Amino acid sequence: MHQDKDIVNDRLEIPTHEIAGVIAEAMVNIEANKGDRDYADFAEKVMPRLIQAGRYVGKSLVHLQIAEPPQIGWCSDHAYGVEIVESWTSAIVLQSLLHLIAFVDSHRRRLILDTFVTVSPSDRDWPDWLRWDRYVTEGEVDRQYPVLEYLDKTIIRPIRNDPRGVPPASPRSVSVLLFGPPGTSKTTIVKAVADGLKWPLVFLTPGDFIDKGLEYIEAQTRLVFRRLMDLSRAVVLFDECDELFRDRRPLRTTEQTRGITAFVTASMLPKLQELHDCGRIVFFICTNSFGTIDPAIKRGGRVDHVIAVPPPDEKARARIIKEAIVGLQGGEKWRHPATLIDSVVDKLAARTERFTRPEIGRAVRMFAARESVDDASACADVVERIVEQMADGLIIDDKEYKKFKELKRQFSLPVVEGGTGNA
Repeated sequence: MHQDKDIVNDRLEIPTHEIAGVIAEAMVNIEANKGDRDYADFAEKVMPRLIQAGRYVGKSLVHLQIAEPPQIGWCSDHAYGVEIVESWTSAIVLQSLLHLIAFVDSHRRRLILDTFVTVSPSDRDWPDWLRWDRYVTEGEVDRQYPVLEYLDKTIIRPIRNDPRGVPPASPRSVSVLLFGPPGTSKTTIVKAVADGLKWPLVFLTPGDFIDKGLEYIEAQTRLVFRRLMDLSRAVVLFDECDELFRDRRPLRTTEQTRGITAFVTASMLPKLQELHDCGRIVFFICTNSFGTIDPAIKRGGRVDHVIAVPPPDEKARARIIKEAIVGLQGGEKWRHPATLIDSVVDKLAARTERFTRPEIGRAVRMFAARESVDDASACADVVERIVEQMADGLIIDDKEYKKFKELKRQFSLPVVEGGTGNA
C-alpha cells in the first residue's frame, strides 16, 4: 500500500491477495460440485495468475527484528517507514493462502483423477440405495459378524471425525482386503464406502499395469503408483487383480509362469507399502481367491483390515426375497395369495444358503412363475423343487463355500475380534 493511502480518492483499492483468495475459494467450491470441462479450462487459465499473487504475498512478508512474537507477518500500512505486523491483515493473507493451496491441491487432484477410470458419489446417476447411511443399515449380509459396521467403525468414522478430512495417522487405517466367493457384493461395498467418505472411486484392473506387455510392467506400475502417491481423498479399488498379488511360492504350475508371477508380485509389494504409509487415500483389494494371495500382501503393514464377505445370511436373504416379491406385486406378476408371502419368505430364506443376491432374485421369479399355491405345505414343496433345480448351477459350490467359511474363521477381523452378535 502507498503511505498516503488514507488520502481521500475516488478509487476502491483491494489487495491482490484478497481477490486471489476469493477466486481460489470459489474455484474449490465449484470443483466440489463436480466441475465440468468449462471449469477445467478456466482453472488452467487462472492458475498461473493466482500462483503469481501468492508469490507476491511472499515478497511482502514483514520481518521484525524483535525478540518476542509476532516476528513475521503482514502489514497494510507502512506509515512513516515503520515496520509493524498487523494481526488482522496477517489473518486475511493466511486465509487467502490457504484457499490458494486448497485450489492448487483440488485442481491437481482433478488432473490425476482424469487419468483413471472413476465414479463419484456426486454423479447424478448415483443410486439412492448405495448411499452409505442407508446401505450400512439395509445392505448388511452378515448380522453375526457385520462387515459394514466394521468398515464404518474403522474407516469411515475416523476420517469423518478427523479435522483434516483424511485418514488419521494413528492408528493407521487406510487399506482393506475384501475376500469372498464371486457375487458377494465386494465391489458394491467399496462403492458404498466411497459414498460414506464422499470421495471419488478409482478403479484399477490388471489392464492398467500390463496394457503395454509384461516387459513394461515395472515401468507401468511405477507410473500408476506415482500418480496414486500424488492423489488425496480418494478410494482406490484394485479389482480383479488376483494375478498381480499371487503367491510367489511354488504351485502346481510351470516354473516359467511362477517366475513371471513372482516378478509381478515383487514389483507391487514395495509400492503398496509406500502407498499405505503415505496415508492420503483409502485403498481396497478385492479377491475371490484369498488362498492364492501372497502372504506379504495379507500381513499388517500393507493391509490394515482383512475382511471376509459372505453370501447373504438368512436374515439378509429374507429381506432380499421380500423386496423382490414386493417388486413383482407392483408389476402384477405375483399370482399367489398375499397371505402366503411370509411363508414363502421364510421357506426360501431357510433353503437358499450359498445363494448370491442375483440367484435369490431368480429363485423368487421362478416361484412367481409357478401355478398359484394354496397353502404353506404346497409352498414348501415348490421351494424345495426350485432349490434342487438351481443347486448345480450356483456360483458358489459347496466345497468352495466350506473352504471360505474356514478362511473366514481364521483371518476375517470382524470374526477374530468377536463380531457383535446381532444374528
